[in-house]
Amino acid sequence: MGLLLSFIGLVAIAACAGGPAVMIPRQEPAALPVLTGALGGNERIVATAQIDVISSRGRFPIRAALILQKPSFIRLEMIPVIGTPDLFLVATPSEMKIFIPSRGEFYLGKPTAANVSHFLPWDLEIIDMVQIFCGDYPLLTGEGVATDIHEEASFTRVSMTAASGESQIVWLTKEGRLLKWVRKGFDGKDLYRALYEEYGPGDRLARKISFQTADERASVSIHYVDMKIETAEDFKIFDLTPPAGSQVIALD
Repeated sequence: MGLLLSFIGLVAIAACAGGPAVMIPRQEPAALPVLTGALGGNERIVATAQIDVISSRGRFPIRAALILQKPSFIRLEMIPVIGTPDLFLVATPSEMKIFIPSRGEFYLGKPTAANVSHFLPWDLEIIDMVQIFCGDYPLLTGEGVATDIHEEASFTRVSMTAASGESQIVWLTKEGRLLKWVRKGFDGKDLYRALYEEYGPGDRLARKISFQTADERASVSIHYVDMKIETAEDFKIFDLTPPAGSQVIALD
C-alpha cells in the first residue's frame, strides 16, 4: 500500500468531502505572439522530478520520472525509495493508461480531468497539465477574448478577458520566460495561480513550477532534479501494454 495508497486515498477523501476542484475548461487554442512557449512542437522533456502535494491532509512528497511533449503527451512513473515504480501513467491526446503494479490493475480511459483525478490529486486535463509542466499556461480563449499587453520596466504583463467574464493575467520576463499566471473566475476572484522559478543561465524552462488554488487548500509543486530537452518525433514511449495477468479496467 504505502505512499501510493495514501496518495490515492487523499484524492478519494477530497472528492467525497467536496475538496477544491482545480479544473480548467478546455477551449480551442489561440495565437498569442508574446509567448511562443518554452518548447517547440518536436521537443520533449525527459526528467526526474520531485513533486510535492500539500492539502488539508498534509504533505505528500513524490519522486517521479517524467517524459512530456506538447500538446498532451506524458509518461509518468512514480519512483519509490526501493523497488519498482508505484504507478505508471501514459497519455496521448486520445487516451490514458495507468498501471498499478501492487494491485495488478491496468486502467484505460480518456485523458479527462475526471479520470486524472482518480490517480492524481488535481482535476486537470492532461493537456493542461502538460502545458503547465512544459513551461506554458492554459490559454484563455474562445469568442470575445480581449488581450491587453503592458510593457513594464522589467517584465511584460498580458491580460486576457473573455466575454463570459473569466480572465487571466500572465507575467513574462523581457526574454519571454514565463514568471507566473493567475486565473480569475466570472466574479473576478482568483481561482488558481502558477509560479515559475529557478531559471538557470540559458534555460528556457523553469526548474521549479508551483500550482496552487487561490484558497491555498491544495497545491502542487514540481522541481526538476535532472532534466534535458530532446528532439523526438517517435511517440511509442507514450504507450503502455497491459502486463500478463493484470486486471484491465475501463474508466469510461
